Amino acid sequence: MDQEYHLKAKFDEDYNLIIENISGLKRVFRKLREVELDICIKVRRKIRSNRQNRYFWGVVVPIVREYMYETTGIKYTNNQIYYYLNSEVLGQKPEITIILEKNVICWNGKRFSQMTTVEFNDAVVDIQQHFAPMGCEIPDPNQENFLQDFIND
Repeated sequence: MDQEYHLKAKFDEDYNLIIENISGLKRVFRKLREVELDICIKVRRKIRSNRQNRYFWGVVVPIVREYMYETTGIKYTNNQIYYYLNSEVLGQKPEITIILEKNVICWNGKRFSQMTTVEFNDAVVDIQQHFAPMGCEIPDPNQENFLQDFIND
């Protein structure tokens, strides 16, 4: 079985590879001294953080869900709100694909969990701007308010 080690690194101005926390990894590297290695370099992409995940599911979805209930009288599930936000606010429309004679709903856009931190922040702004004219205020995660302790937890 292949063993995999993931390291965080970057190049300095002279293109020397600087590996983070290298001193702590020397013990692991001793085992690899005489072993041939296959090294792959890929650009690190920051995905949505746990803080953003808690904010989305703990603040955005419940506020939109409550707003929908107050305005329509219908109790939607968290998943229904999630897909509404994806399709109606962010414009990622589902499509029906026939697979083995069955209609299957497919999403071609990015899920919130696949977004980078910047893409996620942009999506939150879009959601806030979508609901603000309707009187549904979604607080900014960086704003000092009563939800801040929950978000920072």
